[in-house]
Amino acid sequence: MIELLIVDDSQSRTDRIAKEVFDTFGNDVRIEVAKSAAAARVLLGRRTFDLMVLDLVLPQHDGQDPSHENSRGLLLDVQMGGLNKPRRVVGITMHDYAKIALQDLFSDYLWTLVAVSDVSHQWIKSILSALSWIRDTQAAASPEFGIDVLVVSALADPEMSAVHQLDWGWRDERPIDKTIFIREGAFDINGMRCNVVTSCATRMGMVSTAIRASRLVSAFQPRLCVMVGICAGVKEKVEIGDPILADPAWDYQTGKYVVGEGASAFEIAPHQVPIHEGVRERFEILRKDSDLAREIRDGWQGMPYRTDLKFHVGPIASGGAVLADGTTLVDFVKQQQRQLVGVDMELYGMYCACSQTGGRTPAFFGIKSVCDFADPYKSDTHQRYAAYTSARTLDAFLRRFYPDLRALNDP
Repeated sequence: MIELLIVDDSQSRTDRIAKEVFDTFGNDVRIEVAKSAAAARVLLGRRTFDLMVLDLVLPQHDGQDPSHENSRGLLLDVQMGGLNKPRRVVGITMHDYAKIALQDLFSDYLWTLVAVSDVSHQWIKSILSALSWIRDTQAAASPEFGIDVLVVSALADPEMSAVHQLDWGWRDERPIDKTIFIREGAFDINGMRCNVVTSCATRMGMVSTAIRASRLVSAFQPRLCVMVGICAGVKEKVEIGDPILADPAWDYQTGKYVVGEGASAFEIAPHQVPIHEGVRERFEILRKDSDLAREIRDGWQGMPYRTDLKFHVGPIASGGAVLADGTTLVDFVKQQQRQLVGVDMELYGMYCACSQTGGRTPAFFGIKSVCDFADPYKSDTHQRYAAYTSARTLDAFLRRFYPDLRALNDP
């Protein structure tokens, strides 16, 4: 499947492109349309497209006056890493001034720029040629996936040890090189075999996790890459033990300090990485299952917990500091995302590593459970329970939805 994004406020031109694409490629191309730079940013923030066809004179928002500066700003955001970068970009315009203004930018990044004409079919041919190239490269460079699921964690105990308590037919741990050890398992889902590889980072933090995840994804080419474990929760939104599907994840420390009027201030510049919509949609179904939540809570063999276990979907921010003063740090992070539900030290690193892999990109997500509230009263008391609910939630999620999840990244 080829993903095409058309960014154009002209309905007639969009309709013509869509018709020509369907006549040539049928259902092999999935088309999304944005009529403004702002609408395109929303779509590019959620997913990666194979080709973006961009009108060089766009409104910033629907209904506003168009300008080539809005298209320039969108292209710079794409190139500088603020949005998911399409594999190819084809710029189209009927305006000579816009072509002249942006031709150097297109040349710098080896993008295609063509003039639209009512009497010529050449600009349409350029779009179809780009799609043909993408189709051919997909066929030539799409090796089969290796394993089904890769599971990573930051802590061997209690996080990974909780995963190894699952009934997944575990084999003995073995090395794959001088520094990385893995443990393999497998289980059946309605007659379908699901092969799993697990590995634990050598230390906590985004850098260690990103390096480990990147090397493992390269080595095993998984369909799914998952991080499990524990996190801090935001009070009044979650309870101890509640599992959270992290969407999106970002580094809350990204930005710079600036000095003005004798005082310094931190200007945030978070890059948020979302998960696949198909993962989120299926977890939204799971979160409604109160019977499953009760079963997981009641299956805990340690100190009993009386609060209802609930599944959550929401933003988790990652940072390099261990949280001990939630009164200040969690409030600071909430300024970046008002719907924040958790904070950890690793997820953003794993999400970045998976989203930027050089081979087949796995569908990636993290399920972390709340072990404290990052306040002065935090302790390690609830870590094992949180690690247990995280692992059990992953087990239930895969057993219910793996046949659907494995198809999310099929061509």
